[in-house]
Amino acid sequence: TMRELGGQVLGFTYTDPDIAVSSEMSVRIQALVDKRQALRTERNFAEADAARDDLTALGVTLTDTPIGTEWHLQG
Repeated sequence: TMRELGGQVLGFTYTDPDIAVSSEMSVRIQALVDKRQALRTERNFAEADAARDDLTALGVTLTDTPIGTEWHLQG
């Protein structure tokens, strides 16, 4: 209940300890996110979509926002 209320009402996010990201994995994921963003900037959408597919295969969900791309593990 606290997670639901905190997330929906107050905007808090919680990380399930079972899906916590190691620092090495976090660096790998961020590198792929950065690569995808660079490809999008170059308007190379086919390769940007392939990078997104690579991230999806790792269990990563992307959200593009006005201030950049946010990612989190699917859980």
